[in-house]
Amino acid sequence: MPDSTKEMRTTGSNNGQLHAGVARVDVTPEPGCGLGVINQIIPEPPGGAYTDHRQAAHLLKSVLLEALDELTGMSPEELITHRYEKFRRMAEPSDWSE
Repeated sequence: MPDSTKEMRTTGSNNGQLHAGVARVDVTPEPGCGLGVINQIIPEPPGGAYTDHRQAAHLLKSVLLEALDELTGMSPEELITHRYEKFRRMAEPSDWSE
C-alpha cells in the first residue's frame, strides 16, 4: 500500500506548506492514540487481518461491542459532551508532536 503522504498531489500556492504540515503530523496508531484521534489499536491475527478474515472480524466485533456497550449507557447530552470534549482535546496544539 502506498504511503499517502508521499503520494499526495496538490496544486496551488500553498503546496509547500501543505507538505511541511503533513510531514510534521504523524497520525500512525501509537501517536494517534496519544493525540486522541484513535481510541484504540485493534490487534490483528498473526500475519495480518488478510490472513484470517474470520479472526480479524471476531477481534473487531469484540472491540466494537465493548465501545457500544459503554456508549449506550450514556444519555444523549452525555454523548454530545463526550464527543465535544474529545474533539476539543484533539485541537489542543500543545499535544501535537513537533
